[in-house]
Amino acid sequence: MQTIQVGQSFQPITVRVTNSATPPNPVAGVPVSFQSMTFLPDSDAPVETSGDSGSSQHPMKVLLNSSQTTAVTDTNGLAAFQPSTGGLLRPLEIELISGAPGGGLLEYELPVLPVPTPPTGQSTGRARVPVRLRPMVRRNPSVLRAR
Repeated sequence: MQTIQVGQSFQPITVRVTNSATPPNPVAGVPVSFQSMTFLPDSDAPVETSGDSGSSQHPMKVLLNSSQTTAVTDTNGLAAFQPSTGGLLRPLEIELISGAPGGGLLEYELPVLPVPTPPTGQSTGRARVPVRLRPMVRRNPSVLRAR
């Protein structure tokens, strides 16, 4: 699992497709589907279940974006997908599902965390534009006369 802060980028997600031999061999040319869904964070709200119904005091997730793509495995059986925040600069939760025909599904949750805010008076660690200073004009005290 990867976790980033707002403004950062995820590393590609790479999966390997193998056959059922012992030891397993990589399989080239297999289409792997990747489905990505971007949500507002839900902080993994718990759901209480009792019987056939479920209840929660948390609203449904808010879907902001979704995409689906297919990548074909290379000679090493590898296929990759680049998760994206879609240019959204806010905390997010990206859920990713990947799978290949006849194989299982892999699920990932990729959180985008807020940038920590330092306590008042402490540095953010980011460069700031310097404040423009005006030159101070010093007056000669001997020129000033009391009136």
